[in-house]
Amino acid sequence: MSIADFEIEQLVTQAITVDDNWRSSNPRIFDKKTLFTGMVVNDLFLVPGGRFLLASLMDRTKPKRPGRVKCFLYLYILDHPFGPHAVCRIETFTRAYNLRAKFCRVRRGEDGMVITYNRRKPKQPQPKTLFDEDFSCEFEHKIDIPGGFDYNIAVLYLNMNLVEWITPARFQSCKPNTDIIYFRERHWLVSINLPHEVHFMNIMNPKEHTIMICQPHSEYKQAAYRIRAFRVYPEQNDMVLIRTCCPVPGGDEIHLVEWHPLPQLNGVVQVACTTRYTFTEKKVRRFTISDLGAPNRRKLYMDHPLPNHTRGPPPPVSIYIETEDPHGVQHHSIFPVQEWHIPTPEKPEGWFSYKFNHTSYCMSVHVCDPHRPKILPGSQRALMCVIKGDDKTATPKLVNIKRYVPPEGAGHEYFPDPDVKEEDKEFPVTRKGGRVPFKPKGVYKAFAEAGELVEELNAQGGLRAIAWDESTGRICIASDKKDEIQVLDTAYTKLPDGNTEEWRRRRRWLRHELELQAEVRRSQDPRTYEKAPQASVPMDVDP
Repeated sequence: MSIADFEIEQLVTQAITVDDNWRSSNPRIFDKKTLFTGMVVNDLFLVPGGRFLLASLMDRTKPKRPGRVKCFLYLYILDHPFGPHAVCRIETFTRAYNLRAKFCRVRRGEDGMVITYNRRKPKQPQPKTLFDEDFSCEFEHKIDIPGGFDYNIAVLYLNMNLVEWITPARFQSCKPNTDIIYFRERHWLVSINLPHEVHFMNIMNPKEHTIMICQPHSEYKQAAYRIRAFRVYPEQNDMVLIRTCCPVPGGDEIHLVEWHPLPQLNGVVQVACTTRYTFTEKKVRRFTISDLGAPNRRKLYMDHPLPNHTRGPPPPVSIYIETEDPHGVQHHSIFPVQEWHIPTPEKPEGWFSYKFNHTSYCMSVHVCDPHRPKILPGSQRALMCVIKGDDKTATPKLVNIKRYVPPEGAGHEYFPDPDVKEEDKEFPVTRKGGRVPFKPKGVYKAFAEAGELVEELNAQGGLRAIAWDESTGRICIASDKKDEIQVLDTAYTKLPDGNTEEWRRRRRWLRHELELQAEVRRSQDPRTYEKAPQASVPMDVDP
């Protein structure tokens, strides 16, 4: 069950229905909502859990006088009894892209959200008629202007307690070059600032800063390296990192998939990988790595269940490789290794633990030439947008929208975990019946409503931005000519309301009333006073 850090009651049903739908031979889009923005949508990011949406927006009309186009970062709430709407916003001054956010508790007694995004500005003064907002924010589109750009990373903190207070909904919710991790009992912002450096910065104390430099390959010491993607393993002190080098100018590129330990000291640290594998003869346009995360071991309230991987291994870490010549997608999965622990008094039957030790498998290879793919990664499933290969604009035209589910039987095999007893605290929530059988063929399958959706998006100028949440299957899409966001649900869900909270308040009130009535009856019962002691008790009184 892919549940981590989110509202448990809603996501249990969503996780089951999204799994059934994505494994089905005829996947469906069950619901469609439209979120009007009134501005151009530059980039989208669905916060894990699918309840909150981050949107980078800007005015469509450019100022007549010299000045900047107004750009904002909006936070929308999608699951709400009165429909999706904006909760808060902040002006970013220039266009924000590469949005990233995670729920973190960086302050004691306060649940928050850490948000990061990138900004850029020209190094040299440009003509007044040149607007950076006219350029594409996709990294694969090379932009050549005199002097180049200056880039920076902005970090924001949002108090989720205040967000919950200003939103009436009565339930709690708990692109590849930035990440937010928990390491050495602190939250860190991890970023690629230079092609060969990985920076770790303490979010609460930016002066605590570590720069990790990766050592070159022994056979290609003189080659220039660039880091393409990275991901820190959940609840571990190591990471997977992908680099590319070209030993011969104009020759074939060599791609290195490496595993590095996280630096333990501050300052500049040069590290060597513990293990790696390489592959060549592939022209890779982009690497993306999934980031599902580990379940949160902390409860928001005592009556909440504890999300945990109680049966079987945690989900794998998936690497998606978007290739060129021909265009296609190659999927690699890093599966955790099973370790047996001897029985203890607390667990007399013994137990298994799981650790990622860099065991990787090639799961599938897909060719979609002449069209090119755009993968939105997930550990157990993914979303692929097929884009016209000759369309190099910032808002390309779509060909199709497909879901991807890895083929069964591939990967690592595990021994079954010992049965969990009902009296144990970690007794899992299970579904009735088995999972939908998955056919070996058709790991990539278009949604039944994809044709109509693609025609609508292309008629509105093409794809402007898209985001997807793996745990709930929710998709958010924005077109170029429409100032709106379409919210697509591939799982059945029920909008939250105040019924549960009202029931809890009435239950507490009823319990209090029953206690008062019991106290009144006890005080009026003569037998209560018959049990009182007859003799007087001497008391010491201070003079």
